[in-house]
Amino acid sequence: MYIFTLIFLSFISLISFYYGTYFPIGFSVFILFLLTLKNIVLFKRNKIGLLSLSFYIIYVLPFIHLLEYFLIDLAHDSPVLMWGLLVRESMLDNKVVSLTGMIGCSGALGISIGFNLKKLSLGVKKLPAAPIKNSLKTVHLIVWFLFLLLGIVLSNLTSPQSNIFTAGYGESKSTLYDSNFSSSWMVSYSILTFLFVDAMLESKHSVKKIKWNAILLSIFYILIFNQLLRGDRDSLPWLISLLMINFFWKYKFIETRQYISIFQPKFVFLFFLLFFTSLLLGFMRNSVIGLSSLGEVLTFLSENSELISSNVLHGTWSAVLLTPLSLANDYIYNSLDFNLGTDYVDLFLSSPPGFIADVIGYSRPWDVSPDPAMKLVTSETSTGGGIHLSATAFWNFGLIGVIFIGLLWGYMMKEVELFANSSKPFLGLTLIGVCTLAIPHAMWYGEKNFLNAIVIWFLFYKLFSFVQIINGNAKNRY
Repeated sequence: MYIFTLIFLSFISLISFYYGTYFPIGFSVFILFLLTLKNIVLFKRNKIGLLSLSFYIIYVLPFIHLLEYFLIDLAHDSPVLMWGLLVRESMLDNKVVSLTGMIGCSGALGISIGFNLKKLSLGVKKLPAAPIKNSLKTVHLIVWFLFLLLGIVLSNLTSPQSNIFTAGYGESKSTLYDSNFSSSWMVSYSILTFLFVDAMLESKHSVKKIKWNAILLSIFYILIFNQLLRGDRDSLPWLISLLMINFFWKYKFIETRQYISIFQPKFVFLFFLLFFTSLLLGFMRNSVIGLSSLGEVLTFLSENSELISSNVLHGTWSAVLLTPLSLANDYIYNSLDFNLGTDYVDLFLSSPPGFIADVIGYSRPWDVSPDPAMKLVTSETSTGGGIHLSATAFWNFGLIGVIFIGLLWGYMMKEVELFANSSKPFLGLTLIGVCTLAIPHAMWYGEKNFLNAIVIWFLFYKLFSFVQIINGNAKNRY
């Protein structure tokens, strides 16, 4: 019954869109609220997993700014700031905002349909009947440290060269900036995710202690020195994915519990600590240039505490919402030409890593012409290169594309979880971990990030498995 309701609402949105009638802002917000509650219920009933729920929440997060329209009268008010940004004319156009909300609502409907195409739960019936952590051989300690060194070196090379006290965000480039290896940061965090899971599954107590101490120190070093002090936040989704592995997913494999609450005190504390650290960094990274002491920094934060707290709901997702808004504006005022799938063709043709393309002399489409995000960096949008997942779908196929592409993503998230749950622990945990760290980047900076994540995971899973064969552990390898 539920899936037919979703299909019916999707059909209504398509008919309304065809006739130029858009859902009122309040109606879109109401549908998004109900869908969010329903997906949380499905998660608690083990019908969808944490990966799917995370994907959905990150998808709808930018549309939280639609709530601001309950506080103003578009016909009479002229606010200077909305969504934590300077107001654009299209932000105050009721018809444009209504279509923007409808795009978000339709995408959420499509994703929810994808979640429910298969009536399968993510219970423990597909998992081993007994704990398995002592039945697997892990990577030899020397090899493990070689991988750790590679992950740290890549993190160093992909971090901005200057810190937040000497250069504003975006002014300092990484060492690998001109190497045409844009996914090097993801390779680094993927390697470290593999090592994190390997340490978790290590059965020898003495070796496990060494691996845990090494990986935790490495995480601390990367977070503080390669990320926060350099104004970068790329590692935060990765760190959250590690928290999810440690506090949630591992129990399905190691202890085969059917349901583990995500609202564990330690997890909730660390999650919000990272979340508020991200918000604080976003505020500071262009504001503390020239400050030379901890006292000056604390004074600055104290003087701006009210401004910081007022921006708690604003972040990368705020600017990303400008992309469906811009396309809605162009569509309503007849200046939008649909790309009819060319962006998705270019996506796959641009999938080979840039440095490999350079070696073989292959010109990727996005090296020759801008990708969808870059095409939207105008005075109206000015998102710095981000683009919401729904915007690419709408730009290519209109509202039917938003629903259908959303459906495909929802179905794929569920399939990834079902595959991971029925697989060996190392495979399942690393796959879900790498996918989770890639979701915010895929959602807000382009789908290519998720495609990169799958390729990187596959290559390193095969590499780690090969290492096990060399070590003579073929029978019990990952």
